[in-house]
Amino acid sequence: METLRWTRVMLGLSGCCLELYIYTPLQRFLYQIYTIVAKMLLYSLLILQTLDIVLIVENRDEFTENIAITSMAFNALMKNTMMSTHRANILTLIKRLERNYFLPITKQEMEIRSRFDRIIESTSKAYTALLGFFAFLVLFMTIVIGFNKRKLVFRMWLPYNYSSARLYILTSVYEVMVTSYGVSVSIACECLYTGLILHVCCQFEILEHRFKMLNTNPVYTVNQCASHHHLIYKYAEAVNEEFKGIVSFQFFSSMSMICLTIYQLPYAENSATFLATAMFLMCVFLQIFYYCLCGNVVKAKSAEFPDEIFSSGWPSWNDSSKKVLLMVIRRSKTPIEFTSMHIVTLSLESFMSLLKTSYSAYNLMSNTR
Repeated sequence: METLRWTRVMLGLSGCCLELYIYTPLQRFLYQIYTIVAKMLLYSLLILQTLDIVLIVENRDEFTENIAITSMAFNALMKNTMMSTHRANILTLIKRLERNYFLPITKQEMEIRSRFDRIIESTSKAYTALLGFFAFLVLFMTIVIGFNKRKLVFRMWLPYNYSSARLYILTSVYEVMVTSYGVSVSIACECLYTGLILHVCCQFEILEHRFKMLNTNPVYTVNQCASHHHLIYKYAEAVNEEFKGIVSFQFFSSMSMICLTIYQLPYAENSATFLATAMFLMCVFLQIFYYCLCGNVVKAKSAEFPDEIFSSGWPSWNDSSKKVLLMVIRRSKTPIEFTSMHIVTLSLESFMSLLKTSYSAYNLMSNTR
């Protein structure tokens, strides 16, 4: 199975295809046109929402209604820019999984790799389906149910009156297009990051197998296993370094969006608006939970690694090999942690802290209303 196969599809839809050389000249030209048009949609949305804040917003309620979507649009634009400008680095990270000690050798190792490829693809597809479903519900309930009142999906400044059915439909089509593209960019970035994180777990499991088979399978030595362990840590550091800016902004923007969205819920005009706001809140919850869950899995796997390799046949090893094993165990005492700018660790504890902080901020805003 191709590494991160589903993620590569989503990267192509988001205009961030990693390997452009696979296209013919005409296809590549058309794809570049698609990329430019899609980015222009995101830029135009961000400009129109900024103009809405500057020219139209008059009170705190209108500001909170605008800023949550503006943060989401800016976040999607940042992700798109990062994946486009860092395409070579990202492709290098993926290809490193097929080289040196990361490459599975035996049948058992290939089975481990295949199992993780299936897990990553299935979770990525499930995440895509859930986020896409919630986004669709937001669009559907806002446009279809709010058609008579000419209610747009989100606030933005427009240089024309969209009260007529034709202009309202055209404006809604624009919002659907830019929302769909923004959601595809977010899905691509999140599936890419979490897929690379879960491949770190895959390497730990392969390394566990190699340690346990040292006495019966001479393919790898203790020193080579120690080198593999060192490279796993280096690879995790490289992934964290590449995505730390995006993860940091996602984490803190999610906190603000959760706070502002919860603040809007009690003041929804009708049940349709309430449900649309609730679905948007579910999208934000799902995004940050997906990050934290995968980060927590890697942290737990790296922390359990010393116990797993201690069950190998080390008593029969020579003194030199035992010293190498001791070095690996000592290194493993510091588990791998993916962080947002070395401030917040991606874990389930951090997710709960995010919810508590957002709720505290919501209470503060409600008391000062």
